[in-house]
Amino acid sequence: MRLGIEAGAWCNPRGYGRFLRSLSSALARRGRHEWILALDEVTAESLGTASEAPPRVVIATGHTASAGASAEHRRSLSDMFRMSRGLSRGRFDAILFPSPLTYVPVRGTPEFLVLHDVTAERHPELVFESSAAARRWRWKTKIGLRRARRVLTVSEHSRRGIARIYGIDAGRIHVIPEAADPVFFEPARPGPKRPRPYLLFVGGLSPHKNISVVVEALKSVPEIDLLLAGPFETDVFHAQDVAALIAASGLESRIERISDPDDAALRDLYAGALALVLPSLDEGFGLPAIEAAAGGTPSILSRSTGAAERLDGSALLFDARDSRQLVSHVRSLLQEPARRAALGAKARRSAALLDWDQAAAAVEETLEGALPV
Repeated sequence: MRLGIEAGAWCNPRGYGRFLRSLSSALARRGRHEWILALDEVTAESLGTASEAPPRVVIATGHTASAGASAEHRRSLSDMFRMSRGLSRGRFDAILFPSPLTYVPVRGTPEFLVLHDVTAERHPELVFESSAAARRWRWKTKIGLRRARRVLTVSEHSRRGIARIYGIDAGRIHVIPEAADPVFFEPARPGPKRPRPYLLFVGGLSPHKNISVVVEALKSVPEIDLLLAGPFETDVFHAQDVAALIAASGLESRIERISDPDDAALRDLYAGALALVLPSLDEGFGLPAIEAAAGGTPSILSRSTGAAERLDGSALLFDARDSRQLVSHVRSLLQEPARRAALGAKARRSAALLDWDQAAAAVEETLEGALPV
């Protein structure tokens, strides 16, 4: 079959972009179907013309699909019409949307939608700039879910949330877990060791990521530092909020901000950390936990983090708003190095069981089961 992937989020460094790039590469490697990227002309230019670049259908729009959809979740009707018309003319047997962010209805073509989480629905006041943006997101997502032959998501945690919040039969929702890229299984590069142990946070800077609970916990464990790896240069608005949080805490000397490290640098940060901490109020998957696990670093995760399902009990869990539970886990890892090593080894074994080829196979099985032979 000739199958399209809407690829407007291709250039996002992590999150939707990481998911899209890793999944599409695995689908292409399998060679079971002809997979074509469908994307706007600006995003297509960033892929270049090298022979290894994926095959694509380029659709002329006024803005990049990702940027247009991100601006208060308001995308111009003309852009949406051009993208929808271009996808319809792509002669696809089906089209896969990797997230609702860049979704548009496609006339005459079966649609499949990946909904990673329902964080925006659970915490709209922390995700959106305005109530109008929240309404637009919900409206667009409802349309995509209603039109989709099947819905895909990344964890049982998200599957339950989607079924409950949108009233969808759970049998229509299929789970395709994410995986760490091979670079995260490679040994860390030798380098100077940091003088003090540190916790590592990796992710976005939106309020629902709940960085404040880690800063609060840091006050009770004076012998450790905190490294925050995220989009500090590109998400200026939320970066300012995090900077204000750090200044108010009085812990500036113990908290370091690192903007969008590349994969090799991130792997090295994971390797040196006492633990990765993901304190999100809601997290559909939490890929950094699997990346950290690939190198043998344990994670401390909020109980609302989907990746915990894949770590076979090696992650330490806490209630997202309870800094005391987080402090207890941190102290246990500091005081029991043998336990930390055992958790890290168990996490690495769990991470090794996941790969993007499995995810690609699950996507193909889902599509094939919903399309005429």
